[in-house]
Amino acid sequence: MPRDDDFDGVGYKRPPLHSRFRKGQSGNPSGRRKGRPRLGLIEELDKLLGEPIKVARNGRQESISFVAALLNKTAEAALKGDAKARQTMFALLAQYEQSMGSGTAILTNDQEEALIADYVTRRSKAGGGDG
Repeated sequence: MPRDDDFDGVGYKRPPLHSRFRKGQSGNPSGRRKGRPRLGLIEELDKLLGEPIKVARNGRQESISFVAALLNKTAEAALKGDAKARQTMFALLAQYEQSMGSGTAILTNDQEEALIADYVTRRSKAGGGDG
């Protein structure tokens, strides 16, 4: 049988009356903090690919997109002889040509020569010098 002096006592598993939970009230009324909303994979990837990064080019710092930097690195590796990078670049070029469609006009040799001749005459008229 519990004694009266033990009932009001403060000790192990007996907090003071003023700090005990009130009846009908939970221990954490405001609840757990909400976390940041998580973005989906597509949103995260889109955010990452559009993010500008700093790259050193010709001794200068430039800010370019993540995709442009990735393409530059892949192209450099392909030029250095990396077979996988070369294969990737050719696949990207094929996709690019397909996306451009058949609407792109390919110049014939006569058209190329006429275009070059036109450029040379315009350049010489503009005082281009040794053009």
